[in-house]
Amino acid sequence: MSKVLFLCNIELANPKRGTPIHVARLLRELRREHDLIVCAASVPEDLSDVFVRYPQEKGLSKLCAMLRIADTYKPRTIFTIGQVGLLAPVILKYLCGVRIVVELQGVEYIEHYAAGHIGLFRYYFWKYKVWMLLFLYDSVIVMSKCGAIEYPGSGGWKIMYPAVDIDNVPQIEEYTSLPPLIVGYMGNTRGYQGLDYLIEAVVLARNRHLDVRMHLVLSGDSTEICSKIKSEGLTDVTKVLRNLQQHEAHREMLKTSVLVIPRPNVLEAVYGFPSKLPESLATGLPVIMTNVGPVAELMPELGKHSIVIPTDDIPHRLADALQCVANMSTLERKQRGDAARVYARKFSWETTARIVSDEL
Repeated sequence: MSKVLFLCNIELANPKRGTPIHVARLLRELRREHDLIVCAASVPEDLSDVFVRYPQEKGLSKLCAMLRIADTYKPRTIFTIGQVGLLAPVILKYLCGVRIVVELQGVEYIEHYAAGHIGLFRYYFWKYKVWMLLFLYDSVIVMSKCGAIEYPGSGGWKIMYPAVDIDNVPQIEEYTSLPPLIVGYMGNTRGYQGLDYLIEAVVLARNRHLDVRMHLVLSGDSTEICSKIKSEGLTDVTKVLRNLQQHEAHREMLKTSVLVIPRPNVLEAVYGFPSKLPESLATGLPVIMTNVGPVAELMPELGKHSIVIPTDDIPHRLADALQCVANMSTLERKQRGDAARVYARKFSWETTARIVSDEL
């Protein structure tokens, strides 16, 4: 059992979105095999006994605070997440003689540039800064092959897909007859998630006289999406729930007939793994997703357990896929769901935590 210091300015208390949920669960798993200290902005109650608040000072004062933490707990390894806080572990590596390990969930400088959050100068500055710092890390773990190839010298990096606690994801017990076809979506409303395309697909399907309805569990600001739903005349056939805990969102999805992950082929979506994919498969419901980024890495096996559509015309492709699900018999949906749950075990926490633990 080695001493590991997790160092990242991230809020982990009451997580409602993908990254904090993933990190909190990963730390719980790592705690089983390592003497873990968690230095973060906040933590869930069950990690409070190993919690050290992330320093809020700036510049040299912040570095001195981190040095005091490292000197107090004397970790063998410092583990961090993402591209924003890469410099501090590198400094601590050379001042304290620790190993440093990072998990990358996407390519953040590309995602922020594509979303218009940073300009071209900052994009290149951030990009080359990240490249330089990553060369100094003892181990880098990345969540997709397509994410890894964006970085030079990534040949020895570890690939780790997001995990799901299969046994704690509620599973569909009874497949109701169709129609109506109730389409489920859980996630945020940012453009790269493709929720606009789902709404357009539902309009197309209803114009084909298919009784399609929506059941949406949304996080973050949903004002624009609700306006679009209203403008398309879908208010009466749409239920919108906001900012639920993960277990509540899972229960709501069991009220649907099919789950959809409609991400378009844009830079924000290409490098990040869709965290909802494993848990959607684990429900046993039919799943429709676009063939974007890491999804292609899982083909053709993934295509045996879900409907994977191209991204050239998402609304029409998705409307066709919804019709396909509506035409499935109850027995076919059950057989596909049983097989999908078995396949979802590919994304077990046992596998994911082992990859990270071995690098610490």
